[in-house]
Amino acid sequence: MARRAQGGGTRRLGPKARKTVQSVVGLLAEQYGGAVPPADLDPMGRVIYAILAEHAAVSHVKRALRTLRENAVDWNELRLHTVTEIERLLEGCRIKEAPVAASRIRALLQTCWDVLRHLELERLPDTPPEEIRLFIQGLLGAGAGALPPHLVEYITVVGGLDTAPPLGPGAVRMIDRIGIFADETPRGERRKLLAPAAGDPIAFHHLLHEHARKVCVTSAPRCGRCIVFEHCAHGQAQGTDGGAGAKAKKTKTAKAAKKAGGRKRTAGSRKATARGRKAARGG
Repeated sequence: MARRAQGGGTRRLGPKARKTVQSVVGLLAEQYGGAVPPADLDPMGRVIYAILAEHAAVSHVKRALRTLRENAVDWNELRLHTVTEIERLLEGCRIKEAPVAASRIRALLQTCWDVLRHLELERLPDTPPEEIRLFIQGLLGAGAGALPPHLVEYITVVGGLDTAPPLGPGAVRMIDRIGIFADETPRGERRKLLAPAAGDPIAFHHLLHEHARKVCVTSAPRCGRCIVFEHCAHGQAQGTDGGAGAKAKKTKTAKAAKKAGGRKRTAGSRKATARGRKAARGG
């Protein structure tokens, strides 16, 4: 839970809540490290990755990102593609809601160009406040390509304007179910309170999004498969055996693999998991 510092100062997470957030992030990093975008991906590439990840599996997202880059010399050339052309590229990579993703990518690139006259989000800290305001306003009001608030938050993070984690619908759902905040803490304040415990804000976003997409779904959450069940007030209140069920499933899978002779992890999967752990720690 969040509480006020002594003397009525700024609110901060209590020790228990802070430890819970850190434990949850650590567990998710072990499971979904491969969902975090590569550290060497440029800021605009990271935002496009996040747009694609809204409604698609990680493997399809990575394939779609490769396809976009193969069909354009740079992001500016992709900007010159029509929404329909981008949509066709995404549909070939099994991106769900390809029309929405294509509209958002095209609007992002065009708005950035129209307002900032470049596509380098890393230059945002050197941009006049009025231009940043117009840029964000344009992203939120781009019609069919308008970005939801959490993706605009994502842009401010990758652009170096903010260090608080973006809060997508899945992250909000998980945080509410876990019980980090006991009151109706405003969204902006939640982000600030979570920042010290969340580690890398971009990793935090993708880890929670992936778990919410696969397990902590809106209706009928799959508590029996939840790896953070022991930290979830909602799951335990339902009387399920989430943690035990997940552990039993993992043990059964391990035994089956051993019986079949085992299956070695590839170098790529080991690197992906290690990258997720490092990113979750903010390293």
